[in-house]
Amino acid sequence: MHDFWMKTLELFERSIIIQALLTTMILGACVYLWLAGREVPPELGQFAGLILGFWFGTKVQQAATGTIARNIK
Repeated sequence: MHDFWMKTLELFERSIIIQALLTTMILGACVYLWLAGREVPPELGQFAGLILGFWFGTKVQQAATGTIARNIK
């Protein structure tokens, strides 16, 4: 159990959990507005695209450099 909390603390220190929560909240708001038939404000849509692009860009870069595999071990 101790290892679980240490890993969670390490993820918070590297802000991975915070990034995932913010990404999920922004994209969730866009999807909710779209499914509810309401107009998604252009700024929110652009911000969601920016966040999504950054998120996937960093994951591709990490995969290309092999840092994901090193961090899992």
